[in-house]
Amino acid sequence: MKLGNKFRCYVPPLIKKTTIFFKSTQDFFKQQAKHQTYGINQSELKTELSNIIKTIEHGKYCELAPSGLAAIYISYIALIKKKDAILIPRHIYEPNQQTLQVIKKTLKCKIYYYSHNTSLKTIQQNCIKYNIKIIVIETPGSITLDKTNITALAKLANKLHIKTIADNTHSCGINEKPLTRGIDISIQALTKFYCGANDIFMGSITTNKKNIITKIKNIISYMGISIQNEEYYTILRNIHNVIPNYKRSEKKAHKIAQFLHNNPQIKKLFYPHTHNKKGGTLISFIINTNNTPTIYKFINSLKLFKLGYSWGGAKSIIMFYKNIKHTRPYLKIKSTAIIIRIYIGAENSKDLIHDLKQALKKIK
Repeated sequence: MKLGNKFRCYVPPLIKKTTIFFKSTQDFFKQQAKHQTYGINQSELKTELSNIIKTIEHGKYCELAPSGLAAIYISYIALIKKKDAILIPRHIYEPNQQTLQVIKKTLKCKIYYYSHNTSLKTIQQNCIKYNIKIIVIETPGSITLDKTNITALAKLANKLHIKTIADNTHSCGINEKPLTRGIDISIQALTKFYCGANDIFMGSITTNKKNIITKIKNIISYMGISIQNEEYYTILRNIHNVIPNYKRSEKKAHKIAQFLHNNPQIKKLFYPHTHNKKGGTLISFIINTNNTPTIYKFINSLKLFKLGYSWGGAKSIIMFYKNIKHTRPYLKIKSTAIIIRIYIGAENSKDLIHDLKQALKKIK
């Protein structure tokens, strides 16, 4: 961005504003056409970040929301109509599921489920039978990291004139480009890698459809949804690190997934691609024990992995999940099984493997 006539800077300057002053009525109408008449409408920082996200996602339009979940909710409000039938994956992010339950009650919608391994023929039959209007896709799935054939689903949805929403947070928009496969909306929680420090909430909604982005913009405007410029600025300051950080973490995750895959104390591994290096930065697994205190001892014995939700920052993170079987009946695990998920941060992969080894050794 230019500063005067002589200087440029990497990130547009941080400007706090509510009221915007105009030089003239002509200037007012010019800015009105750009939706830049009041501080809540637009800012140079928001425009810059939106442009970067839509470029990464291979999209034409992008809007930003105060969190990933807010981006999901706004997209639902834009697309879902009263009494619509919605098809969602069984492995869906739990807060997303809870959001849909609220919408279901409010708009008297019907929700149907599919699994990542449900045949395309069965999905097509159900779409026709239940008059599905929207298909939600999350690949890989939350916690169990189940892979879905996004291309086939998008092709089917377009054939049946069904709208599609894909949560693309896991790939950071790097490994997956849902919009290029025919998906209508691609959502990300920028809270993860784009923030990079576990201290900012933000979400993105990207699409190639002008009619969809118009609805999204209107909802954001009518609801008075706003994000502080400091948050745009902080993400933009880190934006050039996003892709290299993601790829470094992904490379280390592949090594750690291989270590866990070959460890006899690991009963089951959930990782999208053990055979290549594009499996993302998350790994889930089940320890070969039915004793809950033993699992807790393993978690508490770790020194580098910190117990907490979310991911995408410098610190490696661990979280455990109970009662997963009841939402994913296709899993060949016990109903009492506890799934452990780890995120691979900036630490050295050898150090992380050593940490896992010493914690596993304590529960032998």
